[in-house]
Amino acid sequence: MGGRPKSRIAARALVACALLFGRAPAQPDHAREAAAILARCTPCHGEERQRKGLRLDDRAALLRGGRSGPAIVPGDPDGSLLVQRVAGVGKRMPPEGEPLGAREIAALRAWIVAGAPFPETPGKDLRGFADRPLRRPPVPAVEGAVHSIDAFVRAR
Repeated sequence: MGGRPKSRIAARALVACALLFGRAPAQPDHAREAAAILARCTPCHGEERQRKGLRLDDRAALLRGGRSGPAIVPGDPDGSLLVQRVAGVGKRMPPEGEPLGAREIAALRAWIVAGAPFPETPGKDLRGFADRPLRRPPVPAVEGAVHSIDAFVRAR
């Protein structure tokens, strides 16, 4: 019986620490989620190319839309052409390849309901970090480094 009170105290201490120092659940970052989804569209509707006059990597351009009209109506996902197209109403987007999944469409809808906030750097490359091409950083010039990894570690 000597071990039980200690384990209860330890359990209570863990719960107290979790409550005191734990973080609140993160709020969804609608702008970041939408930017990651819209990055799939930027080869045809980005800074360099705007098929049908539509650009999806800039908030003002989204609101202005293309030949068919505004791509989004903040607060109204059902009235937003973007949602209609990715959901397959009318001409499905993307026209080729894997369509957006239900989760991605729901994320776009939530983003539009939230007012369609956009990342702080409109017009910048919206591709996610994992989608960017790899690049080899230059190895720091550090004396005594036998391997390139040693040079990076010693440079810190």
